Amino acid sequence: MTRDVQRWVQLAGLALLLAAAYAVFRPFLVPAAWAAILAYATWPVFVRIERACGGRRLLAAMCATTLMAALVLVPLFLLSLALARELAAVPSWLAGLQERGLASFLARLETLPYVGPALAGRLSVFLADAQAIDRLLLAQAGTVASNLAAAAGDVGRSLFSVVVVFATLIVFYRHGADLGPLLIRLAERLAGPRTRALLAPLGQTVRNVLYGMLLTAPAQGLLALVGYWAVGLGAPVLLGAITTVLALTPIGAAIVYVPASLWLVLQGRPAAGIVLLAWGGLVVSTSDNLIRSSILSGGGVRIPFLLGLFAVIGGVAAFGAIGLFVGPMVVTLLMGLVKALAAPGAPSGT
Repeated sequence: MTRDVQRWVQLAGLALLLAAAYAVFRPFLVPAAWAAILAYATWPVFVRIERACGGRRLLAAMCATTLMAALVLVPLFLLSLALARELAAVPSWLAGLQERGLASFLARLETLPYVGPALAGRLSVFLADAQAIDRLLLAQAGTVASNLAAAAGDVGRSLFSVVVVFATLIVFYRHGADLGPLLIRLAERLAGPRTRALLAPLGQTVRNVLYGMLLTAPAQGLLALVGYWAVGLGAPVLLGAITTVLALTPIGAAIVYVPASLWLVLQGRPAAGIVLLAWGGLVVSTSDNLIRSSILSGGGVRIPFLLGLFAVIGGVAAFGAIGLFVGPMVVTLLMGLVKALAAPGAPSGT
């Protein structure tokens, strides 16, 4: 009895210790997870940098982290500048919409089958009522102000997270060769000898998600931006950024370039609208399949499309952006566990 009591006391002490550790490290868990994902996915690059640095691991870790920071932060900074410039021009664009031929636009909108007349009628009535517009703007003012205040607070938190990510990335680069085997041995000690086989596909899953999703979406956004710029749409960078974000979701990039093509047609530029629609369908959307097929040919566990879709959506809903990786990793572990349990000769108690 004394031994059982001692065991429960040890378990309670371990639970309290883990709870306290979680409370202490909770602000750093998500940035550390991003750093671990970046370190694992770019480990071959770090190995080459380490060789170029003559085996000096700390110097190689600092060089690799600087390279990753440049590849991530510099494009984001330039994109932010371009977006700020285009967003600043939105009010003047809206103010000049009437002068650029709103009546002509409404006339073309009315020619659309089924929904065109109703949309044109409601839009013309709304735009003719200046007080309704003022009420709408006043109603949204509080929401906009609160969102701006929240965004200002998020800037500080984002900067803190960025610093933590790249500081942790240096540590993972420097000690990753020792941390990996240590974590695997610990997992085997806690969960049994099958753990190594279950964890093996996770690495390829992380690379598949990072390369297959977080590279195809920016590629689609960039290609779409070229199309928006070529046909003369206003704010091509803003539209390209929206396309990139939506390309990460099951909605896809078409939700942006199809309405943009329709807008061009309604403006009296049918040739430009057709060109943009063709560019989007033949180049932007096709690039997704081409990049994924070339990148994801490295093997690993193949997740069925619907299950992978649920994994991404559910992961993002539960964990935020890091859920892009957590969801597929959980599904990969579950599929590996099911295969291990269903394998011939598998112990019934495992």
